[in-house]
This record gives sequence, C-alpha cells and structure tokens, in this order.
Amino acid sequence: MRAMREVVAVAKSARRNLSANPQIFIGPTNSAGQASSWASALTSTGVSAKSMRIVNADEEFFRADISLARLDWVKFSSRLKLANQIGAEFSAVLLESIRPLFALKVDRSFNAVNAIQDLKLLKRAGKKIAVVFHGSDIRDMDYHASVNPFSPYRNAGSDADAVKVRSAEARSVIPALRRAKVPIFITTPDLFHEVPDATWLPLSINLEPYFKVAEEFPAFAHNAPPRVLYLPSKSWVKSAEIIEPILRKLDGEGVIQWVRSERVSNDALPKLLSTCDVLVDQFIGIVGALPIEAMAAGRMVLTHLEEWAYEKIAKPPVTEITPESLERVLRELKIDSEQISAGTAYVTKWHDGTMSSKLLREKLLPKK
Repeated sequence: MRAMREVVAVAKSARRNLSANPQIFIGPTNSAGQASSWASALTSTGVSAKSMRIVNADEEFFRADISLARLDWVKFSSRLKLANQIGAEFSAVLLESIRPLFALKVDRSFNAVNAIQDLKLLKRAGKKIAVVFHGSDIRDMDYHASVNPFSPYRNAGSDADAVKVRSAEARSVIPALRRAKVPIFITTPDLFHEVPDATWLPLSINLEPYFKVAEEFPAFAHNAPPRVLYLPSKSWVKSAEIIEPILRKLDGEGVIQWVRSERVSNDALPKLLSTCDVLVDQFIGIVGALPIEAMAAGRMVLTHLEEWAYEKIAKPPVTEITPESLERVLRELKIDSEQISAGTAYVTKWHDGTMSSKLLREKLLPKK
C-alpha cells in the first residue's frame, strides 16, 4: 500500500537523527493522564518523550502533548499525517491498551486487530515498540468476579458489555505480541493473571502538588467529624450503589462529613483532596491513580485489596474495607499517623516516575 511505503520511507530518512536524539511516543488513550506523566518522567531524565490522546469529547480531564479529535481521526488524511509524524519524529512507541494509532492497512475501526497492524508497520519502519495495559482494557471480568467476592463486575450488567468485548479482543492478540517479542507492561498488578510475563509499570504521579496539600492542609486538623471523599468515575466499577448510601446515612447522623463532588480535572484534584481527611475507594482489589494521589496528599485511604493481586509487588498501606465492614470502619475511624507516613513513603518509592522511566528506557531506547 502506497501510504504504508510512504511512512516507512519517512521513518528511514529520519533514522540517523533519531538514533542520536531518541524520542518516545506514548498514546493514544492517555488513560488517567499516565501517558503525559510517563512522558514528563522520561523528559526529566533527559529522554525526550511526548504523549498523545485521541479525544472523544470537548471536556478533557488530562491534557496530552498531542491531541486529535476522534472526528478528525476517522479521516484517512489525518491518520496518514499522524503516521508520518510518528515516523519522522519518534524512535520508539509505547502503545496504550492495544488501540490503533493510524490503521492504514484495513479500515478505520478502533480495534486491536488494527493496532497489531500498526505495530507491524512501526516495526518495519525501524521503531522500538512496546504495549501497556491499564486495567479494564484487558481485564477478564468473569475471572475477577469469580475470585473477588466484592468484585463490582458481579453486578455490572449490560453497562459493561462493550468493555467485556474489547478486553476479550485485547486478550486474543497477546499470543501475537509474544510471537513478535513485543514488551508488554501492565499498570495494575491483578493483570498478571491475564499477562503473567508482563512487566509492572508503576503509575507515575507528579507528587509535589499533593505533598504541598499534606503540608499546608494536614488531614484531621480540625475539631469536627472526619471529612470523607468518594469520587466515582464509572459507577458500575466503583460500587457507588454500596458506598454512597452508607456515606449518606453517616453524614446524616453527623458521624462523618461527606465531601460530595463530581469528577474533576487532574489540575483541580489537589484542591479537592485538601477538603477531605479520608478517601473511600472501590472494592476492585487494587489501587489506581486516585488512592495514590490521596496517599501523597497525606490522606488515609479506605479500600479493599486482593492478596493474590499483590503477590509480585508491594502492597500499599491502606485501611481494609469490605461492603459489610465499611460502616463500622467509618464509625470507628481515627487518624492513623503511621499509615499516613507509610503512604508517603510508598508513593515516593514507587510512583514518583523514577521507576517507570527506568523501565521504559530499558525497553524502548537503543542498547549502548
């Protein structure tokens, strides 16, 4: 196909310059802002990197270096332009969630089959390539529901059907990635079940705004009931139907102060966390970006962790809850200074970007 030959030619003409000045491309989902965070972490170590997001809506919670509206992406000319840009400017690509970047060969479907074709083209163009999965993009929801008695996937209903289809499609291409020796990263440790030979890529967080919150607005520094934040994104994943009635009840009794909030941008999150003492998170069995940010802000985190998910990596310091124990834990809640200190140490060790950038450099930069 002429367009694909054009991309390869562009990439080959840029190869000498890119060998001397490698640059890493991360996209196209920027899930939880991680593409941008990893790019920033890499840049801080002297490795040029940029993030990219194909935008679905006008409102964006996480900014990327490169944004492309979905309505523009469906145009072949836009996808060819993006392919040539990657060919000319980047020496390596970290592909998120096995979602396609340009889909030049078959059609414009946003699926894993086209993503595999993109990876083949990138490899043919001489690019280093790797893939990263974030969670529900590959998670086997049925397995999760079978091993976690509190799994939100047990009652996800039809809302989760499309996600199930996409995650099953992603799992189906893992053998092809292995045959091609494409490095695979995961950001949540329960995904070792789906990809046992993957490498854990810790979430990278800009910790300074959260450390500032911990210093200037310490948790529990008031003579009032604990302020409790619960911030669902997808209600069927976050178990809102279990958590919110308990918060409403205890807030009405004056046992806690329920900090109600809609989802906010990443820039506004430190300010929101400054208004609470405690974060109640989901029952999915692992921690994502929000609990890590809450720990960095010096907040106590109440959540459920699955032991099997943390067999290969360190468990974060949280207060364990279940749907049955949440009300009791909140009624008995007191400041746990040791947990708060341990949370600060945990996020500093694993989630300041140092470990993530090291792993990405090892897989995506030329060997010296």
